[in-house]
Amino acid sequence: RKEGVMNTPESPWEDVIAGFESYDRAHPPSPGATVLVGSSSIGLWPDPFSDLAPHPVIQRGFGGSRMNEVLQYYSRIVKPYAPSRIVVYAGDNDIAIGRKPTDIAHDLEAIFRCARTDFPAVWTYCISVKPSPARHHLHAELAATNVALRALCASMSKSVYVDVWSPMHDMDGRIRGELYREDGLHMNAHGYSLWANKLKNLFDREAGHIV
Repeated sequence: RKEGVMNTPESPWEDVIAGFESYDRAHPPSPGATVLVGSSSIGLWPDPFSDLAPHPVIQRGFGGSRMNEVLQYYSRIVKPYAPSRIVVYAGDNDIAIGRKPTDIAHDLEAIFRCARTDFPAVWTYCISVKPSPARHHLHAELAATNVALRALCASMSKSVYVDVWSPMHDMDGRIRGELYREDGLHMNAHGYSLWANKLKNLFDREAGHIV
């Protein structure tokens, strides 16, 4: 078992996580950044550094991952950076393999509690699971996951639920296909622009503690 990994079976993401650590040894990051962590929606974000400027960003997404795997690797992809802000996106891959919304919320709560223990002043953000054309058959389960994630964030101080679910639907309740790549699952530049604007507006409100 690798140092820092929780006592769970070896993950397929071990090489990716080790790659992050190797990069950090060569390019030590400054503390106090915003850490983006989660699945491919984080990992494939083309340029969060510019999109979220002037907020310094560390991008630690690993494609196909689930919320429990973000928790599994928390001590290696979040804790070393002493962040001032943590943004988590995961959950739709969990639902795709049959995990329950309550399981996902429980894992997120554990991530947030670890972060708050390690960094009492940290702000924690959860981006709602996104709708996607490729997973329209899971629409109800994904919506239920967001209900659970929103309730969790409301129950914890300095924890913010970032609603991207609503604006990624049109006025008639249809998923906005123009926000997605041809696969109907991953976002294009328009989708990431929407996310960036939502996040930056919320970051700018932190000083007044308006969430």
